[in-house]
Amino acid sequence: MRLLTISLMLCGAVAKPCLAEVDALHALLLEARLGLDTHDGDFSGPGWRLIVDEAAKARIIAVGEDHITREVPEFVGALCDVIGPQGLAAMAFEVGPEVARFVQAGLLAPDHKARMADLTRRYPDSVAFLNVAEENDLATRCAMSSGAGPDFQIWGLDQEFFGAGGWLLDKILEEPLSADARAAVQALRTEEQSDAAAARASGDPSKLFIFRVSDTALQATYDALTRGGDETSRRLLQSLITTHHIYRENLDNPKQSNLDRALLLKKNLAGHLAAWTAKGARGKLLLKFGEWHIYRGYNPLNERDLGNYVAEYADVNLGPSLHIAVMGSRGVHASYGGYAKPFDHAAFVLAENDHYTWMKAAAEAAEPTGWTVFDLRRLRGHGTKDIPEEWRRLADGYDILVLAPEISPATRLGD
Repeated sequence: MRLLTISLMLCGAVAKPCLAEVDALHALLLEARLGLDTHDGDFSGPGWRLIVDEAAKARIIAVGEDHITREVPEFVGALCDVIGPQGLAAMAFEVGPEVARFVQAGLLAPDHKARMADLTRRYPDSVAFLNVAEENDLATRCAMSSGAGPDFQIWGLDQEFFGAGGWLLDKILEEPLSADARAAVQALRTEEQSDAAAARASGDPSKLFIFRVSDTALQATYDALTRGGDETSRRLLQSLITTHHIYRENLDNPKQSNLDRALLLKKNLAGHLAAWTAKGARGKLLLKFGEWHIYRGYNPLNERDLGNYVAEYADVNLGPSLHIAVMGSRGVHASYGGYAKPFDHAAFVLAENDHYTWMKAAAEAAEPTGWTVFDLRRLRGHGTKDIPEEWRRLADGYDILVLAPEISPATRLGD
């Protein structure tokens, strides 16, 4: 007994989980584990039945993902095939409102990917995520599964991507403008072209217009559009101003930039929800964002992001939301490779990433073959002696963890 007491005292004295804590977590994960079979894009097994049953009960389903993979869109597409006939009304992506409008306009067109490829060739790095073939196909698949046709909505809640300056300014120049307003916008467009040339030569996105333009120049142009522009031109320039603010702030104060971005996501969602409610709030909503954005409560950045707002809104208005994290144990990641350059590819092991060393427990408890589903709700209510802090945060923030044994990089359109 004395040895056990000393062991427990030592467990509390160190920062890393001790053996007793790890053993308890492993046992809980084994109890929470369900198999998930996949073959040619079809999913089955007890883990899939759990997801299907819980998705049927929820009006808002929020997926937190590992970005730019082939496997996550495949999983979410299969989920859309299930919830689409249940009345899926809209899907929110981690993209800006103008990108969402662009995708919406060609959503059901047979050339939807060709349209996106053309846009991104003309305006490199103007689009995030929906410029990926698998993601673009996913939006169309979910719309078709819903049966809503052109009434299906794509919502963009984020700022625009940092290469979008030229695209937004050209769209403004398509609007009816006074001579003074047109001259002001054209002056910004000339500046943007020079900055884009410098970024292309170096591959350095920080040389882009979004980072370099002055607040004074943007405000002066907005004032000119107030006098001599229309509502659309002002909306487009305001989107550019918001994007500039978040990216420029990220260079000097990343913490505040993250907070401002999270607030933007929530405000944009609130606007869409208000319009949806005004029309009767029928059907379901699906959100697909990076994993840290979708936590209930505080995420690993110790911030209350979009997922927390979703949970609170759903609790008050619709009933509980369902939060699903989809990640890969290992594989190859696609990542940003520089302005107007292809993606970089790099092999990875999730538990060897500095932010995810604690996920080693999931890899060790995973099914020996195939995908694994962990019902995280089974981990709730256990004290700190059983579950490390990161796992308690995950179990409170998500209902289900889906772990693919291996993931592969997606394909960017326009490359």
